[in-house]
Amino acid sequence: MAECSDHSRSVIGGSDEAEVIFCEPCEQDGRQAEAEGFCVDCPEYLCGQCYKNHKLSKASRSHVLQDKHTMHQTVKDKYVKDLCVTTCNLHVDKVIEYFCSSCDMLGCTTCITLNHRQCDIVEHIPKLVKAINITDDLQTYVAKVDVMSQQVQDDRNTLNSMSAIADDMRKVAKTMLKKQRKEINNFFDNFEKEMENKIDKIHASNTITFTKMSTTFNSMDKHLKELKTKIDVKMKAGQHC
Repeated sequence: MAECSDHSRSVIGGSDEAEVIFCEPCEQDGRQAEAEGFCVDCPEYLCGQCYKNHKLSKASRSHVLQDKHTMHQTVKDKYVKDLCVTTCNLHVDKVIEYFCSSCDMLGCTTCITLNHRQCDIVEHIPKLVKAINITDDLQTYVAKVDVMSQQVQDDRNTLNSMSAIADDMRKVAKTMLKKQRKEINNFFDNFEKEMENKIDKIHASNTITFTKMSTTFNSMDKHLKELKTKIDVKMKAGQHC
């Protein structure tokens, strides 16, 4: 059934006919102005100016408002009680206030006017719920709701615990990744140094070998030049032997 809320609102006057409901924001500001509307979401009675401001304010422009003709009023009681606050799915600016027993459907004033004019039993919800007794079935239902609520709380606690574990695992994984990255860097740093040392040793050995061979070639070249010079001298002198 549509959601209803208990809100106690004072009405001032000397008699039933003279009772007036005053704007609550104005009363909080130390002023008195007769209420000309009601905000279902707040819930709060509003004078004409506050009603207008309520529709213009960004924070409250989507609230469901009732004008002076549709808002809940009382003459005998000094309190307004059990206000329906669930908005209609078909008419979002209206509140669900009626239950059609013939169709087993809830509806706002527009729904009832358009779709349930021929129905036999259409009841005003605040009046209807007053006749509901706390039966065993309802008590069982309430108990089930409590159990489900506790289960949801337990599941939420479990979820929070799992979320904390996931955060810890994330931190551990990142720490291990950095550690492995450091170990890999150290390995390749050491490997690089080792290879550089081997390359330098090979290069040094090659340099010694190349130097020795160069010295040998230079010596051979000098010796051959000296031999060729001697041969040329001998041949020119006719000393062929």
